[in-house]
Amino acid sequence: MPIVYKLINPNNNVVYYVGYTTQTLEQRLIGHLVHQNQKTTKDLVSNGLKPKIECIEEGETVTKETEMYWIQRFKNEGIYLENRDGVINYQNRDWITEMPVELLNTIEMPDSERYKAAIELVLSEMPLSVSVPILIRIKTILEWAVNKT
Repeated sequence: MPIVYKLINPNNNVVYYVGYTTQTLEQRLIGHLVHQNQKTTKDLVSNGLKPKIECIEEGETVTKETEMYWIQRFKNEGIYLENRDGVINYQNRDWITEMPVELLNTIEMPDSERYKAAIELVLSEMPLSVSVPILIRIKTILEWAVNKT
């Protein structure tokens, strides 16, 4: 039966991949452990760990479109996924080094240059895997606040 599932980093319980399969979850997890296409999976395996796998949705009506819905839903919640066709492609991720600055430039708020400089300084001290999700959340909060005023 078709399943949309998520892989979860057991170190921090963060979802890092959403997938579609017609295999059992156990079979699909073995495939992830063998191929290690996601950076987090590689990191976990190199440290003697494995990701958790959980069903998100299951049934005869589940399709690849269902998978894309869930990828987009996680993306909208500010969760960065390692899906090749989703949010981050770890095979070609050079563009992500520019992402924080690009996102920062889209933030509209009073005295924005001062806030942007402060945020940029703080985020420059963090790895991208941490700074990008934080920046997405900051942007979302600020957009919400601007719309409320």
